[in-house]
Amino acid sequence: MNQLLSLPAVKIVLIFLQATPAVPILFVLMLFDVLTGFAAGFLTKKLNSSVSWKGMTRKSVVILLVGVGVAIDPLTPQIPESSVVAMFYIANELLSILENAVLCGVPLPPILVNAMVKVREFSTSEKRQDLTDKRLEQSDRRLEQSDKRMEQSDHRLELSDKRLEQSDHRQELKDKDKEAP
Repeated sequence: MNQLLSLPAVKIVLIFLQATPAVPILFVLMLFDVLTGFAAGFLTKKLNSSVSWKGMTRKSVVILLVGVGVAIDPLTPQIPESSVVAMFYIANELLSILENAVLCGVPLPPILVNAMVKVREFSTSEKRQDLTDKRLEQSDRRLEQSDKRMEQSDHRLELSDKRLEQSDHRQELKDKDKEAP
C-alpha cells in the first residue's frame, strides 16, 4: 500500500480530492455523465467512439483547469478558484446527465426539463452572442479611448519637443549675442 501511495499520479489525485468538496463531486458527476452517455448512445444506437474520445478529451481538459484552480488556491486563500471552476463544470455535468437521461427515455419533471431547455438555449442562443458582442463593443470602445489618449499624449510630446527646440534656439541666440563684440 505504501508503494501505491508513493506514485506521483496517486499523490496528485489525493491533492485534488482534498482541495475542496466540489472537486470529488465533479469527478463523480463526470463518471455518471460518461455512464449515462454510454447508455444513451447504446439505447439510441448512436454509440460512437470518436464522440466518446472527444468527450473524454474535453473532460481531461476540465480536470486540467480544475488542477490549475487547485494549484493557485494557496496564492489567494480568500478566493477558492478550484471551487469556482469545479462548480461551473458541476453545472455542466448535471445538465449533460439530464440530457442523457432524456435520451435514455427517463421521464423528468417538467420544471426540470424547462430549466434544462432554457439553460441549453441560453448557452447557444443569440442572447449569449449578444452579451459577447456587447462585451466586444465595450472592449473596442476602451481601445478607441486608449488610442485617443495615446494620440493626445503624442501630440503633447510633439508640442513639448517644439517648445524645447524653441527654447534651445533662443538660448543659442542669447549665447551668440554674448559672444558678439
